[in-house]
Amino acid sequence: MCTRACGTLHRRAQAKARRDADPETYREAERARQRESRRRRREAASAAPMVVERSPPRGEVSRAEFAAQVRAIVTVIVENVDKAAALSRAEFGVQVVKIVKEGVHILGKACA
Repeated sequence: MCTRACGTLHRRAQAKARRDADPETYREAERARQRESRRRRREAASAAPMVVERSPPRGEVSRAEFAAQVRAIVTVIVENVDKAAALSRAEFGVQVVKIVKEGVHILGKACA
């Protein structure tokens, strides 16, 4: 091989030729690889469940309680972000949206 890029192209062409020569074996190997990947992601997601603590509904909130609630929400978000660091980017994005929606919901009740 003349360069690294040339070697990469050569290996890709060889892999494509192997796949084309025996498509059933390739498909079965690909299905097994995907099953294993999904199993690992499920185990990782179940090992670190995302929990958002909810405060009980209240009436009027004083300024002191509001500041305490904001700190509590920030603490929950930081804990959940730490747990989410082990997740995939897609799952992390979903969890961030849930956390922000819950935080806005709690802050909205506190401001009302």
